[in-house]
Amino acid sequence: MERFLKIIRSRYFLAAFAILLEFGQLLAVFILLYEYFLPIAIMGWIFHFGVLLYLINRDEIPEFKLPWLMILFLLPVIGAFVFMLLSSTETSKKTTERYERACLELKPYRRQTAAIDTLQEQDPEAYAQANYLYHAAAMPCYGNSKTTYYPLDFTPYLEVPMEPVDGQGYVIPFGDGPEPLYQDTIGKNVYLNMIHGAKDYLYITTPYLICDHELLSALRMTAKKGVDVRLITPHVPDKKTVFLMTRSNYRVLIQDGVKIYEYTPGFIHAKSFVCDDRFAVCGTINLDYRSLVHHFECGAWMYGTSCIADMKADFLATEAQSQIITLEQSKMRGWQRLLAELMKVFSPLL
Repeated sequence: MERFLKIIRSRYFLAAFAILLEFGQLLAVFILLYEYFLPIAIMGWIFHFGVLLYLINRDEIPEFKLPWLMILFLLPVIGAFVFMLLSSTETSKKTTERYERACLELKPYRRQTAAIDTLQEQDPEAYAQANYLYHAAAMPCYGNSKTTYYPLDFTPYLEVPMEPVDGQGYVIPFGDGPEPLYQDTIGKNVYLNMIHGAKDYLYITTPYLICDHELLSALRMTAKKGVDVRLITPHVPDKKTVFLMTRSNYRVLIQDGVKIYEYTPGFIHAKSFVCDDRFAVCGTINLDYRSLVHHFECGAWMYGTSCIADMKADFLATEAQSQIITLEQSKMRGWQRLLAELMKVFSPLL
């Protein structure tokens, strides 16, 4: 009760309430004018049609359009005003300024290295992935890179002296974030490049599995090609609704040959891709809309580095502590399926 009273007394709650109250008053006036004054009604429908055309042709992931289309269908005209009020992807002035300062500080370190030419000669497929990261994320490729994978405890990393070392393989650290600061969904595209390029196996660890049709289709198609595609997700969730949406995607994947395991000892928060003993990605990027579209994230793309074998071994050790989900187990009760499908419609906006 004290926590509730603290929330409603906070300045943020009062400001939000005042804004909603003001918007409600304006909306009430418009509804009255719309109902009793024909020119206002005609203008409202023209505005609604214009917003609808804009939404359909907006350059974004199709799943982001679906919830807004439902709102526009259920609440004609009013839904158009709600869309214009809440659908902006603009970031705050403060965030934009911080991002621009960071870009200026990083500019001297973003020059492409000679390692990219060596990689092009060594493996054109790896070169293509590295070249994408340079053009989309402005991050160069580093060769002869020493990498170490810490499956549980990263404190030993803090004890390693930060000095030049010789290693093997190629590494590209990269960042991702929301529009308009980032023009590409970089994390998603890095994952798609690995999924489509997999030839022998693809091992994925993720705490959430709430991705769009494009990613799900890529996983299913890769499994159908005969690639050993495996995913590990948590058996003990941190958020029950998110867990329900994650499980709602199991059935279509399992039907097409993807093997799904749930880590039974508890929740797992690792985010990693390992592919064909050649490629790996490790970072903060979940397979959900928040990570792939809304949030600032980071990761490290690797090719031919020594730690890829360690990441694979860690995946297999984690798999040994997990239970495989069968097609029968992937079935959901009617109310669970209905609730999951309803939440998935609006999940891109959350």
